Amino acid sequence: VNASIPPGEILYAVTRGFQPYLLYVHAPVRYVRTVDEIPAHARFFVGRPNLFRHVKASERWGDQPPQLLARTKSYRGQETLLFARDVP
Repeated sequence: VNASIPPGEILYAVTRGFQPYLLYVHAPVRYVRTVDEIPAHARFFVGRPNLFRHVKASERWGDQPPQLLARTKSYRGQETLLFARDVP
């Protein structure tokens, strides 16, 4: 995660619970409960695999849909997906 997020960017975490591994992320982390709470200007966000279908189905992204950058293991073996928008 740290290697994928440039300095100065915010990482939005779509989660309903505390994820201890996010303490080790260098970027500032802002927690939201749903995809709809992610600000329009957000470029990076993480969430659990069930988030993938919501991200792909959402029309809020317009012509710049998020791209899946990485899959990571998180606390207690739960997988996390890292998404990016408008990244060259």
